[in-house]
Amino acid sequence: MTLDEAIQHCEEKALCGDACGLEHKQLAEWLKELKSYRMDEETTLDKTTVTKVLEHMLNTPKFDLEKFRKVNDLGDFYVEYSGIENGQRFSGRKYVDTENDAEKEMDRLMDDEKNDMISIHKGNHTIKSFTRGYR
Repeated sequence: MTLDEAIQHCEEKALCGDACGLEHKQLAEWLKELKSYRMDEETTLDKTTVTKVLEHMLNTPKFDLEKFRKVNDLGDFYVEYSGIENGQRFSGRKYVDTENDAEKEMDRLMDDEKNDMISIHKGNHTIKSFTRGYR
């Protein structure tokens, strides 16, 4: 089994959306991380390596997996911003815990006229955006 095949298998199993699916989603992320460390994308994983990774995941206590999921939920909101200062373009991102915190950060950034684009995101979704018009 190649690393890409193992990732694809886990991503397919993750689509079911139940607890097993969430575990396969996490395993897919770990395998992608492993792949990023590998120079040769065609490296074949032997059955023992795949089995050890699966055993590690399956032997992780459920409360640890829940704790991991909850930690990933924090900072799910973030504010992206960009603008021009001293003739140079800049951009940044700030992670926050709640949508209310994101709104406050957006208001703070809007007060600073050097910021010309500001947006609030949750995961891959844009919730709100602001673009300053210049004349």
